[in-house]
Amino acid sequence: MKNFKRLMKLPALITADDLLELGVTRENTRSTLLRCQQEGLLRRAGPRSGFYFNLLRAKPDVTQAIKAAIPNGTTAKTAPAAAE
Repeated sequence: MKNFKRLMKLPALITADDLLELGVTRENTRSTLLRCQQEGLLRRAGPRSGFYFNLLRAKPDVTQAIKAAIPNGTTAKTAPAAAE
């Protein structure tokens, strides 16, 4: 129930840092994320992305959640190239 209440305070797309802001200690963040996934409350956005879909707050359109999380529509294709 504690995880349910925490996730209801967060947006549809979250990171581990969002849990830290809610008072979860750094030592407990990984286990909390894993437990929430096992309970069906979170789903990883990708194997190495660091983002999680908060299924309690997820919108039907995942694209909208991603656009809300990435400012100004920055993507790998539109990001400025590194100086050579």
